[in-house]
Amino acid sequence: MCPDVGWGEELDAVLPFLLTLAPEQDAFWIFCCIMDGSLRAYYTRAGDLEIDGELLARSLGKADSQLSHHLLTTLGIPAGKVIRGLGIRGAFVGKFRDADDGEEGIRRVWDNWLCETDGTPILIRTALTLLVHAPRREALLRVRKAEAAMNILARPIQIPPDEMAWRNSKWKINDEDLRRERQRMSKVLAEASRKKAVASVSGRGGASRGISLPTGARP
Repeated sequence: MCPDVGWGEELDAVLPFLLTLAPEQDAFWIFCCIMDGSLRAYYTRAGDLEIDGELLARSLGKADSQLSHHLLTTLGIPAGKVIRGLGIRGAFVGKFRDADDGEEGIRRVWDNWLCETDGTPILIRTALTLLVHAPRREALLRVRKAEAAMNILARPIQIPPDEMAWRNSKWKINDEDLRRERQRMSKVLAEASRKKAVASVSGRGGASRGISLPTGARP
């Protein structure tokens, strides 16, 4: 269970999806395991969204520099906001469907994601595929306001399962390098958070030293 996780709109799509895969009780425990092991950090630590957003930004810059520059520089959308808009907090459930409105494509993505100890690469690959999908890419390049771009990202797209699998596999991403970089960035973020906490305590003027006696007073 995850008592520290508040409800997010992305989870409204995850639960119905799991109920199509398993009976109610099994779906509940699958949901708990997925939240605790894979999605929890996106709801409890803002830094994880920023880290994966940065990984997406780097990958997008290599895959489609024009779209990357338009979204991140011209429109000034933070990379963490882009990857959240694509639906990473719900592992993309409800963000794309098959051409016949089925869910085979998202099931394949989840199979690959959950079969890995660290499924970050498949999430980044899927985010790239959803971003550069031809009709969406063209629409994103036409907009001149960040809000309009985010509205486009919020709308689900249709893509055949085989095309989704093929596109995810073709990105020139070294999965192990990506995993190592995420671990490095997580350590840097954790260290920065630790130093900030220490500085905050140190800046309280010795409040944790106990009671201060008046000048000249004897204990």
